[in-house]
Amino acid sequence: MGSGTSVSPKSSEYNTRVKSMIAKGKRLLDKGLYSESLNEYRSALLQMDTINAASTSPSGDKVTHSMADIYQGMIAAHQKRNEWKEAITIYNHWISFQIQSSGEKSIQVADIYSQFSQIHSQLGHFGDTLSLLQKSLHIRCELYGEEDIRVTQAYDDLASHYCLINRFQDALETYQKSLEIRKDILGQYHIDITKSQQGIAGVYMLQHRYDDALELYQKSVNLCRQIHGDNHLDVAQAYQYIGDIAVKQSRYDDATTIYQTCLDIRSDILDKNHKDIAITLVKMADVCLYLKQYHEAITLCKKASKIFTHIDGKENANIAIATLKLAKAYHLQRKYEAELEILRQLLATLTQMYGDKQLDIADTMEAISEAVYEMFEYETARDSFMKTLRIRSALTGENHSDVGRIYFRLGDIMYAQGKIKDSILYYHRSLKIRTKVYGNDHPSIAESSDSIGFIYMLFEQYQEAIDLFEKSLNIRLKVHGRDSSYTAAAYKNLGVVYSKVNQLDEALEMLQQSLNIRLDITDGKNKDVAVLYEEMGAVYALKSEYQQAITMFEMSEQLLIPIVTENHVDVSNLCLRLAEVYQLQQSHNIATTYYNKSLRILMAATGDSNLEVSKRCELVAQAHYLKGDYDQAEILYSKALDIRYSDLGKTDAKAAELFQILGSIYMKLDNFNDAVMVLNKAMEVRNQLPEDSNTIAMADLYQNLASAHSSLSPEYNAQPMLLKSLAIRLKLHGDETVDVADLYEDIAHDHYYHQRYQEALSAYQLALRIQNKQHIVNNTVINKIYIALARTYEHLHQNDNAISMYEKSLTVQADGVMLENQDTLAAYHELASLYQLDGNSKEAEIIQEKARLLHHRLPPASPKDTLSRKLKYKFWNAKQP
Repeated sequence: MGSGTSVSPKSSEYNTRVKSMIAKGKRLLDKGLYSESLNEYRSALLQMDTINAASTSPSGDKVTHSMADIYQGMIAAHQKRNEWKEAITIYNHWISFQIQSSGEKSIQVADIYSQFSQIHSQLGHFGDTLSLLQKSLHIRCELYGEEDIRVTQAYDDLASHYCLINRFQDALETYQKSLEIRKDILGQYHIDITKSQQGIAGVYMLQHRYDDALELYQKSVNLCRQIHGDNHLDVAQAYQYIGDIAVKQSRYDDATTIYQTCLDIRSDILDKNHKDIAITLVKMADVCLYLKQYHEAITLCKKASKIFTHIDGKENANIAIATLKLAKAYHLQRKYEAELEILRQLLATLTQMYGDKQLDIADTMEAISEAVYEMFEYETARDSFMKTLRIRSALTGENHSDVGRIYFRLGDIMYAQGKIKDSILYYHRSLKIRTKVYGNDHPSIAESSDSIGFIYMLFEQYQEAIDLFEKSLNIRLKVHGRDSSYTAAAYKNLGVVYSKVNQLDEALEMLQQSLNIRLDITDGKNKDVAVLYEEMGAVYALKSEYQQAITMFEMSEQLLIPIVTENHVDVSNLCLRLAEVYQLQQSHNIATTYYNKSLRILMAATGDSNLEVSKRCELVAQAHYLKGDYDQAEILYSKALDIRYSDLGKTDAKAAELFQILGSIYMKLDNFNDAVMVLNKAMEVRNQLPEDSNTIAMADLYQNLASAHSSLSPEYNAQPMLLKSLAIRLKLHGDETVDVADLYEDIAHDHYYHQRYQEALSAYQLALRIQNKQHIVNNTVINKIYIALARTYEHLHQNDNAISMYEKSLTVQADGVMLENQDTLAAYHELASLYQLDGNSKEAEIIQEKARLLHHRLPPASPKDTLSRKLKYKFWNAKQP
């Protein structure tokens, strides 16, 4: 036989038999008969043991090649059966055999390390993957030197893995090393140069350096065409990469044309059920999704799935590519139940194949989390995102862009739940990871900055928000350029925050910049443009340029209705803004029309029993209240309260406030029974609230209950309620406020009515002392107190003091605006009577004449024109929008 080799005829017979078994095992593998294939390969392995035992040189090339064929076949069969642990065991046996056969520093061992790394990468064992690729490279460098062409593929494989784990700088340096070797040995115009160009361009893509990536991809496709002509698979692959860039740059028509060219080339060369054709179909589906061509996208995804199934059977890893894209199509149509159904099926398939930790599983879990989030099931979404986070962290480590993205979405969930402090912690954690991965000038940094900026806006930390939005704008301009939707959004954010700090001209400038971009890059007939008109309208309203504001709102409405239909929440909100501007213009009837339209649309869009409808009912009711239409205001406030309190079971401060507002309306309508009823309900609700009972709202409620009860029943003893209100006001603001003076006046009125004149006198005097200390003296109030004091003195038979008080009341009137009302007329009559009793007929006649002249000037008296018989009511202070 050969030198150093002695194989008996028996061994030769065994060797022939082994070759036959290997061939049969491969045929069975190709037919999908994986168990049968494994049995053949195992039998071949037993035969090889016999040959090796009989051979004096078990490391001979024929033996090694046969063993390699057996190991590769067994690994492939185990992979097809998703038996990953068994596949890894075979790899380890193969490596041990190969090291024993050819030594540790052999090209065969290097090749096995490279192949073995692929299975670890597929399983998400990225640490093991890196170690194996580095070992493979190290062996090749020792065998051939670091500058040999045979080392370049190992550099490329290592660089590709660096991209996967976000080590972009390492990836660039490694690809560059490979490129330099190829250029030095092969020259500028060899097809292998395109491998390095495409690798470097891929890193640029991940860094969002799209222009740099496009330049390299175009060089790559030109070189491929120069070498192979137009109809070659390398050309198709280069076109696919250029199509990917077009998608990232929102050039969807270009992307469609480029992907179609790619598909045409592949269809001419490859079998119709080839994996690359399926991948192209998925790419084209992605473009359809951006163009909102959902039916076309779904059709393409299903075609791709059919091809993947034809290649590898129903349960295979490639199917995840098409299924995730199909799920996205349902997601964008808000068909979340359908989306979740196919995602959960995919998750079950992948889990059966890989266990519970693998990248496709993480992608699927994340898609499920997004769907649940959109269904407002925030707790479920949070749990799902946390599971995804644990998988991704275990696979890639903490400092990975995918992990940063999950933290960002957890921040969104916390924000949606109103847990603002928790949300900002997640956003900051995301920002820290993204900065570590990408540096400071990456779109994801802008995204995180925007979200943190919005929270600063919420907390009215506007300068901090401005700083973050400016940072975001600078990144967007640097990465995307001026003509980008991202840049337009950044200008808009700045415009909104400038409006919050009353820098209205700057706000309009930013919003106009955003609008100009949107009009340049689109046909202008889209929701983004409509929103900008709305924001500009809001700024014009703040500038009191109401007609310009109305024009902007109307332009927004005209754009919006064809896009979202008339019965949409966004249209409702626009009608609300129009109503508020008309209200500011004192055009109450037009405002009311828009308020009612806003409410009608909102109810059509969302149903009539939710908090948003309750809030909108309040706003429309307020408009009716402001123009004195109390009957309509009562209907709408009652509806708002019914939704919150009865339908949704909200026993909160807002429910109590609505009961108190209704109390104000019923008092204005002299409906004292209903006023007492709703105020008692307000008290019942407030007593259930956890907050401190010593609030102005409680003080008002005690005072108003006293007033309502007294109006309903003059015999009612108001003192307990009034004293509770007084105690709260004294505790909160001391004894020098107008509200305290009013309460003393009410206490005095109640004492007076119940003939406790001495107590009434003391309370009136306290009220007068406080009123006289006010910076702006209210003559009307002081006039009433003087008259009340005069009458109290009369009942105490202190006529001199009574005359003095009446005279002072008339002096107050003369010093201020001349007060001509029924109180003044009554004071004239009372004073004239006292002068008569005092024997001063001349003064009595003068006063009587003044009374006669005033009587002729005044309209007929109504029951409400007499001196305050009822206690004061703290009516709700409805403010303009």
